[in-house]
Amino acid sequence: MCSSRILIPLTLCLLAAPGPRVAAAREQPPCPKLRGTYPSPRWTDLVALTSLAGVKARLAARIRWPSGSEQPRRRSPTSCKEFLALADEGKVDLVDATDEQILAELTLRCRPLALLGKARPSPRSHLRALRLDRQPLTWLPPLNVQSSSEVEKLKKQPRSWGSHDAEAKVSASCATRAVVTTSHDDTEVRLVALGDLDGDGIEDALLHVDNDLSRGGGSMRTRRLVLATRRRPGALLEVLREWF
Repeated sequence: MCSSRILIPLTLCLLAAPGPRVAAAREQPPCPKLRGTYPSPRWTDLVALTSLAGVKARLAARIRWPSGSEQPRRRSPTSCKEFLALADEGKVDLVDATDEQILAELTLRCRPLALLGKARPSPRSHLRALRLDRQPLTWLPPLNVQSSSEVEKLKKQPRSWGSHDAEAKVSASCATRAVVTTSHDDTEVRLVALGDLDGDGIEDALLHVDNDLSRGGGSMRTRRLVLATRRRPGALLEVLREWF
């Protein structure tokens, strides 16, 4: 999926100037606070943003190198704006698992800013009362599914997480965060943003999904952003797009 035009180095410091250091996913507050008021776009503390007016500046903020670190041998992104442009063209170069972690952090940091920058007020919404502590297994799709064949099957025959896996249970939850546990994995789902994020006039939800397979003896961990919507009251969330 990627070419060698750009290297995301192992020592990249995810720090914009000015602004606080971006914490790793598991270091974030347990229940991110939701900012903003419907019908305008809303976002949680996972987005380094105090108001929508600051999106442009945050996208242009410089990604700085830590003091004494090895400089990149090839051109690297200097801002979220540049990183997203390169990522969308498939020009991000991955070397090993550490690079993948850095890519996931940059995606979490930058992609929500770009989506919020283009978001519109939502004239229609079936997500206004969305809370991850209100029976999420009845309306979330199974976000821990990894098999491409299983993903395609669920697209044709959508099922809730609870009906797909009877062993799944919510082990922790609050309004903007839930942890779903099964016999083989733990999946943390956090709300990142709400708004008309794809321009169709219906409010969407942007979720951060962290799937850890260590419970089942594996070592794989995947983190991604999931753009989803609900087209009628009480319906399952429908996944529109994902970014890894």
